Amino acid sequence: MSKLPIVLLGGGGHGKVVLDLLLRLPGYEVLGYLDPKDRGNLLGYPWLGDESKLSAFLREHSGLCGAIGLGKVDSSSKRRLAFEKWRQTGLVFPALVAPGAYVSAAAKIFEGAVVMEGAIVQPGAQVGAGAIVNTRAAVDHDCWIGENVHLAPGSVLSGEVQVGRDSMIGVGAVVREGVRITEGCLVGAGAVVVDRELCNKPGVYLGTPARRREA
Repeated sequence: MSKLPIVLLGGGGHGKVVLDLLLRLPGYEVLGYLDPKDRGNLLGYPWLGDESKLSAFLREHSGLCGAIGLGKVDSSSKRRLAFEKWRQTGLVFPALVAPGAYVSAAAKIFEGAVVMEGAIVQPGAQVGAGAIVNTRAAVDHDCWIGENVHLAPGSVLSGEVQVGRDSMIGVGAVVREGVRITEGCLVGAGAVVVDRELCNKPGVYLGTPARRREA
């Protein structure tokens, strides 16, 4: 079976992890990475130029795929907007699941989303386009994860949690069952969200139990 050509969009730290994942999946031929600046070889793969080179690569490689290498450390929409722009070029963004992750056959992972090593996605869960379920994050049954959400390493969502687009759940944070987190929220590292109505407007939520940080 021939491999699909794929380019990595973003060559920073998160891009390195996504590239490492791609190299362990059998169906892709990695061409290199696109980034505004030359960061040198990334795990042995070259800088291909900035995103202005995309048109040429699309003409040269039939069925060209893309993988999002941009990280996300806040609740901004910049990463999602970049993804939307790239999709309009005709790039195909497959969902990427690390070999060491567990994703139920009854879960759904949308285009451009990535599920990293040791992560768990249980039955009925949906992971939105471009979202990141990072290392050892746990998504329990019937959760709904919006576009461009980042579930940071070690974060835990109990059953039926909803996380609106562009939000981030920090390292080691825990969200109890049935909580609805609106779009544009940042739940800080180690926070524990127990109030189901707490995260009903964009903002930063910190502590145990979590409270909204006032400006």
